[in-house]
Amino acid sequence: MGKKCENIWCKKIKTGGSKITEPRQIIIHTLQHVKKHMTVEELYMKIRKIDRSIGLATIYRTLDLLQKNGLIYKIDLGDGRSWYEVSMNAGQGKYNQHMVCVKCGRVADLDMIESGRGNGFEELLGSLEKKNGFKVSNCAIRINGICSRCSGKK
Repeated sequence: MGKKCENIWCKKIKTGGSKITEPRQIIIHTLQHVKKHMTVEELYMKIRKIDRSIGLATIYRTLDLLQKNGLIYKIDLGDGRSWYEVSMNAGQGKYNQHMVCVKCGRVADLDMIESGRGNGFEELLGSLEKKNGFKVSNCAIRINGICSRCSGKK
């Protein structure tokens, strides 16, 4: 990479008192440019193509740092692995929502809950916040079922 990291993720990490090392820059850049959920193993394989010296321990520590700074979500999709995706605090959407196939493990993002869509979901959250004196920082929804591939329907 070689150049100074100046994006919002790096600034947030620096503000928290951590350093932005070259391995962290590579991991951040990779996560910011992936359009899907990733396991640590998948991220590791992508990182190894860029810099073979970055090990799993560095990736785990960086993921932990990014999660603590609210930049990524760690998601349990019920398959025994941890999945990661960009969080709402990184400007990528407010809700963490997925459909998971219980047969093949396929994960699909749900686009039903989008800010400003007027579908009532944000109003419901607002009402729950007010009633319970609780400020929602994010919302995770997971719907289990069988995908069209596994059910034989397209």
